Amino acid sequence: MLERCPGCASEVADDAEVCPGCGFKFVADTPPPQTHADLDNDPVLDGPASLDAINDPTLDGPASEADDLLAIQAGGILPRSMEGDNYEAPTHAAAPPKSQAAGFVIAGLCIAAMAASSFYFKNQKPAEASRAAAEAKKQNLAEEAKVKKEAKLAASQLAFELAKAAADKETAKKKKKGTKRRRRKSRSNQLEAPTQRVGLPEAPTIITSAGAVESNYGSLDIPTTDSGTPDFGSDFRVKGAVYDLYTMEPIGEVDIVFSDLKSGKKLSTVTDDSGVFRAHLPINGKGYSLRIRHTNYSPKYLEDGTPSLKDMSNDQRRSEGAELLRTMAKVTSFNAIRKRVIKRDFMLVPL
Repeated sequence: MLERCPGCASEVADDAEVCPGCGFKFVADTPPPQTHADLDNDPVLDGPASLDAINDPTLDGPASEADDLLAIQAGGILPRSMEGDNYEAPTHAAAPPKSQAAGFVIAGLCIAAMAASSFYFKNQKPAEASRAAAEAKKQNLAEEAKVKKEAKLAASQLAFELAKAAADKETAKKKKKGTKRRRRKSRSNQLEAPTQRVGLPEAPTIITSAGAVESNYGSLDIPTTDSGTPDFGSDFRVKGAVYDLYTMEPIGEVDIVFSDLKSGKKLSTVTDDSGVFRAHLPINGKGYSLRIRHTNYSPKYLEDGTPSLKDMSNDQRRSEGAELLRTMAKVTSFNAIRKRVIKRDFMLVPL
């Protein structure tokens, strides 16, 4: 059976004592026997001749052989009883067999490898710790960048949605406004002024007296001054115009009836193509009431439910006239008496 040399790891015979490759001896040489004199190198000094012998019981030899052996093992002085004897040193233990020596070598190599690996891993721990810290820092930075990116994206998305909502709202508002305009235009087309009669005089004057006024006339009182001698002459001149409230178009062929508040006499005229009428009325000192009518319009008019102008002062009449002018400029609907909504109407405002 072949074994390996612990010195050079070459294969040698099991019964070989020396390695042929490196000269390693598997069995150690037995050292020659040594005497006590060879082992004891301390010189023996004689005492001075001038000194007498000192009787010291502690300097005497041991009383027994056990004490002599103990003194020898402790490195003391050789007892007197053994001065003539030859001391034989113990022989060295025989070298272990080759297989056991190989085991010792392998164990030593394992211990060296373990020490080297321990040193390696000990040196690797700081590097691994720093590497792990760098990786953790890098990951944290990546997470922070990701969070910032997501927040920025969410903010931009929210801003886009708000802008889109505002744009949609504005578009819907414009669309609704355009629809309202189209409806108003369509309604205006449907509510066109009635067909006007051609050939009416520009300034019709009242010549004939009107009969009984029908109940479907709207009324408006136009008082005159209470003075018996007015400054503007011998007659009361009236000029006005009639317009549609929605289309603001002049209305022709509107019957206008004036009633004398003093005598009850009634005088009538009609509007021309431009919706204008003129009348010269005699001064009666109290004033006239006015009624208007058209066959294509509702009998409910704006003046229904309004206070009578004849009961107002000049300042109140002036203020009421300005209010009526502002109302006429607005395209809107009005409520007549008994909560009836006026869908289409016209009004007369003194000029």
